[in-house]
Amino acid sequence: MKRYNLPCIPSSSILSHSKTSIKFILSFFGMVAKNFENKLMTQFWYQCTNCGIAVKNDSPPTATRCLKGATHNWHKLGVVGSTTFTCGKCETTIKTESIPDSDGCLSGGLHSWYKL
Repeated sequence: MKRYNLPCIPSSSILSHSKTSIKFILSFFGMVAKNFENKLMTQFWYQCTNCGIAVKNDSPPTATRCLKGATHNWHKLGVVGSTTFTCGKCETTIKTESIPDSDGCLSGGLHSWYKL
């Protein structure tokens, strides 16, 4: 059996560096996991500019089976949240994190959002 002469490194030094490295790696992967979880859980309000139906989804819904046309034409209004907004023109009411996007009002032109 061959013997190797390795330099002597105090074990406390190794443990200190190992703990620091492990904490860094865990915090890095924790941030990545949290960011991934947030992206998976983020839902948006989408409204069809043909029929006016508003739905919550994490990506644009399928474009099929619209009551007013051949297919739905989805417009993203905003991130689902807890503040209620109503359009004074078309009366669409949704809960978002901030004021919804104004484009695509069914009554023509831009939505006129006000907070309830």
